[in-house]
Parts: sequence; structure tokens; C-alpha cells
Amino acid sequence: MTIYPNATGLSVYFRDITERKWAKQALRASEARFRSTFEQAAVGISHVGLDGRWLRVNQRLCEIVGYSADELLRMTFREVTHPDDLEAGRVNRERLLAGDVKTFAMEKRYRRKDGRTLWVRVTVSLMRDEECGGAPRYFICVVEDIDQQKRAETALRESQERLRERDERLHAALLASSTVTYRWDLRSNALHEDETVGQLIGLPPGKTIRHLDEFLAYVHPEDRAAVAEASARSAREGLDFEMDYRVVSPDGTVRWLADKGKVIRDGEGRPSHITGACTDITERKRTEMALCENRERLQRMIDTAVIGIGFGDSNGRILEVNEAFLKLTGYRREELLSGDMDWHRMMPPKDQDRARRRMQTLARTGVSGPVEAELIRKDGSHVPVLMAAAIMPGQSDEHVVYVMDLTARKRAEDQQRLLVAELNHRVKNTLSVVLAIASQTLRRAPSPEAFNASFVGRLRALAAAHDLLTQSHWQSADLETVISHALQVHAGGDRALTVHGPALALSPRQTLTLSLVLHELATNAAKYGGLSTSAGRVEIRWELSGGERGPQLRLSWTERDGPAVTRPDVEGFGTKLIERSIAYELGGTVDLAFDPEGLRCTIVMPWSGGVHDEGHKYMPVPPLDVPSAP
Repeated sequence: MTIYPNATGLSVYFRDITERKWAKQALRASEARFRSTFEQAAVGISHVGLDGRWLRVNQRLCEIVGYSADELLRMTFREVTHPDDLEAGRVNRERLLAGDVKTFAMEKRYRRKDGRTLWVRVTVSLMRDEECGGAPRYFICVVEDIDQQKRAETALRESQERLRERDERLHAALLASSTVTYRWDLRSNALHEDETVGQLIGLPPGKTIRHLDEFLAYVHPEDRAAVAEASARSAREGLDFEMDYRVVSPDGTVRWLADKGKVIRDGEGRPSHITGACTDITERKRTEMALCENRERLQRMIDTAVIGIGFGDSNGRILEVNEAFLKLTGYRREELLSGDMDWHRMMPPKDQDRARRRMQTLARTGVSGPVEAELIRKDGSHVPVLMAAAIMPGQSDEHVVYVMDLTARKRAEDQQRLLVAELNHRVKNTLSVVLAIASQTLRRAPSPEAFNASFVGRLRALAAAHDLLTQSHWQSADLETVISHALQVHAGGDRALTVHGPALALSPRQTLTLSLVLHELATNAAKYGGLSTSAGRVEIRWELSGGERGPQLRLSWTERDGPAVTRPDVEGFGTKLIERSIAYELGGTVDLAFDPEGLRCTIVMPWSGGVHDEGHKYMPVPPLDVPSAP
């Protein structure tokens, strides 16, 4: 209830605060639910200060680590963390504090009070103080006991290892069973073997092969001539036989065989026969072909990758690079692979020592990075990159280097910093404008209702300008659209309003200032001028012109066929806002003419393209006589 004195007594105003009461009750209930959830959660939950001290813990966390709540609140989380896991946690917390991630999860070990070590999964997020610019307050940690899961995983790995060993033994046995022996008489071409050769080819049980020509009939047509030629040469020259070829079974199945035979000579030293073995290598051939295909796919991936990829040796020499690397550095392939170029020569002098340390880390650990660095292009320019390297499997003296161009990201980071500065500037300006509008509107309002109508109208005009700028990411706004938004509430139809001028893009500062000015003109016209009657009209025209100080924008507002106009005895806040905003914010001038036929307002201001705002330094609003705080 609010009481105001008036000429005849007192005016009493009542305000319904039911929703406020309900909100307080809902808040208390929400806090109660939070406390209940916190304490009864099936996982450990805690609040941890930025210095590592426990600020709040639930019962489940106490059960996990074996300490009471009072004991934990006198400790830091480091005292229960396994020493080997501290560094990984520190890195993750620094990323969280830096804003690189919103949350992180990691598996780590806790040392319980009873001395036992157990595994937990910790999920951590950061509570920030939004009222203090997002300053970090404390960490929120959710701790899940995964010790049994870890033990089960260990047991599973051991079981899988035993299974792998059994598989290897079984594979060796199966491989041995796929090998058959034979005896080939070089004089008669007779084959002496049991049924195993036929079974290897896929012949029915009991079917045997007795002659070389009979065997050649099952050799794949594309390989038959080569096998026949190699067999004839072995028989003719007494050479050992070794060859991989395909055979086709009666059902059409194709198998690969590895055939290796040794020449046996008679008592006179002449080739007598060959004793050999055939092994089914179909699976091996499939693997080799798949490996070849994978190698080709990998090469295509390297060649078409959008990041630079290079291969080098332990001396820093460049052995191979892909097209993306050539495009990134500007070199030709032969220039990089000539032997005269190495990784160090592509680094700026200031990065030479760091590059050598990264090579030492690579040799010691097998991996290096990712780290941000710079490369020197062939034309001498520097390009920011993200680099990582790894030793090639099975090649201790060779490594692969991945290089990502960070130019776009660095440009985006600069843009982000620019936008943050821009936002800070705009928030300060906007708050100052709102304060000035509120103060001046309240000072001249005859009643609370009048204040509310005037104040809300001006704020809506300001909000509409913000909406227009948001659509272009605060780059610019079309002048005609700004005029349309400012007058759409007041215009009585298309015939009441004439708008004419070239397409122009206003800067954010021009948009905000002109939106408020046009709102004041439209509001005044709707109340007293050309938009207050059905016959009234408003004409808005603008043009660009040259001047002694450069290009200028000239915008004219002309009212016609409305009530007769006279100059007011006292200058109102709207007039003051129009004149001082244009002068102070845009460096322009305003000519207000109160002609009996209708108000005329002419605005002239400097013009420089109107796409980018002027700097990011905080600029206060025009001096509109804002009263000091009591």
C-alpha cells in the first residue's frame, strides 16, 4: 500500500503482492529440495573452493572417502587425491577457470582414510558470480565410485589377454592344418599325395590328384600359364619352386596357395623330384589386399586433408608433405624435399629453442603437442599454426607432423575481444541513456500514468533499435527500416507518411540516436502535430551532400495539414533530447522550426559510410541534467 497526499486529502494505492509471496514460498521449497537432493544423492557431491578446500560435502562423499564431514571440511581435496592424478586435475581446472570448457570429467584415485585406494569418476563445473562479471566462486564436484567397475575392467582385460593367447595357439593349429605336403616326380610329372591336397583345393572326399596336368586344371586361368612355366623351368633346370597363385574349387571358390618346393637329386646329381608344401594363404592375401586398400585410402586422406601433414626424420629433415602443407607454407614440394630444408628453418628465431625442446620431447615420449607456434612462409610472412607430432609406429627415427592454420581462429579471437569491448561500451552508454530518460521523464511527468507511458515508449524505441542491430550482429541498420520501426505505432496508414531517400546503412551509434530522435518527433506529431488528425501528413526525406568538412547526411522531417503549430513557452525534454543527442552523439546540428503549417525539423550530421561505429571507448550520453543521487 502506498499513500500520497493531495489537495483534498490522501490518495491510497494498493499493489497485489500475491505473486511475490508465492515466489518466496517457491524459493524456500526449491532450497529445501536442493538440500534434500544434495544430502540424499546416490553420488558424492561437494562444493570446493578455488584454494582446494572442501566448502560443502554430502554424506555419500563421506562414505566414499571414509572421512566425516567435519574432517573433510578441514582438508583440501588434494589430501585425498592420489599423487599421480594431481597434475591431470590441475590442467583440467586451469582450462575450466580460463573458460576453455564449461565442465570436465576425469577418472582418478582417492586415498581413503583407512589407507585403501579406490577409483572414482569426478565431474567438475565452475560456479561463477554473474553480478561480478562472471568471477569464479567455487567448483561443483560430482563424485561417482567406480572402483568395482575398474576392478571388473582389469579382470576383463586379463581374461581377454588369456583369450588372445588361446586364439593365437588355435590360429597356429589351424594354419598348420591348412598346409599339405606333396612329392612331384620331375620325370613323369606324377604327383604323390594323400587326400589333403584335394581337400585343400575343395575336392570331394576321396578325390585325389595324380598328375601335374590334372592339378594345373584347378589353377586360376589368370595364373595357370605362369604356374606351368615356373613348373617347367624347375623340371628343366633343377630349380627350387616357390610361388603364390590361385586355385578354383569345383564350386567356384577361389583360394590362394603359397607353394614352396625343394629339388631332390638322384645319386648321379640329376633332378629327381620336388618335395614341397602348399599352404592356404587366402586370408593372408585378403588382409594384404585390405591393407593395400587401406594404405591407398590413407594416402588419399593425407593428400586431400585440409590440414597440413608432413613426415620428417630425427634430424629435422622433411621427407614428405601433403598439398595442404604446400599451400600453407607456399613452398613447392621439391623445395621442401631437397634436403636443404628442415623444420627448424621454417620457425622464427624466437621459437627455435622451443622447437628443439619439442623435438627432444618427441624423441623421449613419442608425442609432442599440440602447441601453438608460427611458421615462416616462403614469402617471409608468418602464419600462426597449431602443431602436433608423433613417432611413426615401428619407425623410431621418423615422425609425422600435423599443422593446422590458426589464422581464421586468431582473427575470430581478435573479433571476440573487439565485440566484448564493444558490448562493455554499449552497456554503459545504454544504462546512462536509460537513466537520463527516466530522470527527465519523471521530472516533467504530471502523473505516474503519464510517466509510465512516456518512459515505456522511449524504452521501446531504444529496444527496437537494439533489435534491428542484433539482426546484423551490431554492424549496421538500414535507415528506412529505422524510420519505419520508429513510426509504425503512430502512422495512420500509408497516405499519412511519405518516406524518400537513398538506401543507407547506419552505424550502431547513428541507429540508436536517430531511433530516439524519430520516436520523440513521432510521439509529438501523434499528440499535437501532423499525425494527430486524419488529414495530417508527415514527410521524411534524406540525402547525402558534400561540404567543407566532408560528406554530410541531411534528414528533414516536415508535418503538414495538422493543427496550427506554435513554439512552446518552455522547452520540453523531447526537444532537449533531440538537439543534444544529435550534437553530442553524432556531431551534427538540429534546426527545429515551429511553422504554423506544421513542425519542420532538419538534421545535418557528418557521414562516413555508416557501417562501423566510432571506436570502443566509453562515451557518456549528452548532459540531460540527470539529478545526483540523494
